[in-house]
Amino acid sequence: QPDTEERADGSREKRQHVKNQARNSVTHKGQAASNHYQPPTSNSVGLIWYWLPLLTFAIGIALLSSLSTPKVHLDALTNTFFSGPITIPPRINDKVFHLAIYSVLGLLTYRAFRFSWGSKLGPFTAFLSVGAVAFYGCTDEFHQWFVPLRQVEVLDLIADTFGGLIGVSLWECALTIPAIRFLEEQLPRTLPLLRSMTTSKF
Repeated sequence: QPDTEERADGSREKRQHVKNQARNSVTHKGQAASNHYQPPTSNSVGLIWYWLPLLTFAIGIALLSSLSTPKVHLDALTNTFFSGPITIPPRINDKVFHLAIYSVLGLLTYRAFRFSWGSKLGPFTAFLSVGAVAFYGCTDEFHQWFVPLRQVEVLDLIADTFGGLIGVSLWECALTIPAIRFLEEQLPRTLPLLRSMTTSKF
């Protein structure tokens, strides 16, 4: 009987050891996944750093889409700040402007989504960003349906979606540069610390 009890105790210890190893491996995997992106410690700083540029740019696109003749207003704006209007070659199609504008929107969307959900979604954050840009392009085209002298075009929506994909890809490539990644992820984390150190001294 003592030998049987010792063997039973040994088997229980082995099972417990296996369980502990499995639990530790899951913990390490979770920590590695969370290290994919660590958001700033202060939510207010993160919202200003990541979401404010996106919201500002999205509102600017909506305001531009609400104009019946945006080129006339842009010429007036450039006349105010420059010596004359910025001439755009007539060969450039308006789809190029959609592609460029929504590339910036895709980049800013990806930045904001990485801040809010990057640690949970991982690589799916990029797909979600492109989908959000495409959805915004749909709402923008629907908005133009009610603007005089503007029209809805499927090609514009396609250009918007490709622009979002380009913006996400460009920012993902830019994050491979250490200096840009530091400014993107570590600088917002140090700002609250610097502010607290400054206020504590004075």
